[in-house]
Amino acid sequence: MNTELGRSRHRSLMRSTTCILLGTQFLLACGASHAPPPEPVAPAQRPLRSGDILQIDVWRQPEYSGQFQLGSNGTLLHPLYQQIPLAGLSPGMAREEISTFLSEYLQGARLLVEPLYRVSIGGEVRSPDVYHVGGGTTIAESIGVAGGPTNRAELNRILLVRDGQQYDLSLGADLVTFGSIPVMSGDQILLHPRSDFSIWRDVIAPVGTLASLILVIIRIGDRT
Repeated sequence: MNTELGRSRHRSLMRSTTCILLGTQFLLACGASHAPPPEPVAPAQRPLRSGDILQIDVWRQPEYSGQFQLGSNGTLLHPLYQQIPLAGLSPGMAREEISTFLSEYLQGARLLVEPLYRVSIGGEVRSPDVYHVGGGTTIAESIGVAGGPTNRAELNRILLVRDGQQYDLSLGADLVTFGSIPVMSGDQILLHPRSDFSIWRDVIAPVGTLASLILVIIRIGDRT
């Protein structure tokens, strides 16, 4: 019981720390100059980076299959696959490297390799955190993975940080244009709060009204 409680507290602390880090990134990014939206990058050209995960499925070979993360040295955290340097390669190139490596152990191995890119999603989303999303995931879909925007989010002021460059995006009227941009490994997606957001009107007042309603219900229940 104590062990499980400790693990729960550890997970809660890690999530809180992640949220604080994402919030700090958000504050630092607000005052920086931004560039126009980036051009979409084809899936075959998106390089793998440390922190990404590879889903490897080798037909009828479960011991060679699974999800494996790229460590800081650019190789997979796996006793066998750790011999293959994969950071900086495209998914197609990574598959070729893995296939060549497996040919030393298996004859005619058939395999699928799918990347899961590491993406930070913060600001005005319901569940800010670091996520691993598929290669075809768009920026709009990534926001959905993080629980979607809060009622404080300004969908016309979305910040994308990619390779040290910052881009202003809009998921309002320009949803088709900017919302369809696929994510890349290491992307940071930050949603700004609305400029007309009022802590009193949008948070305190509704909570106060709800509390009053609950109090009235309790009093009515006491009288019956």
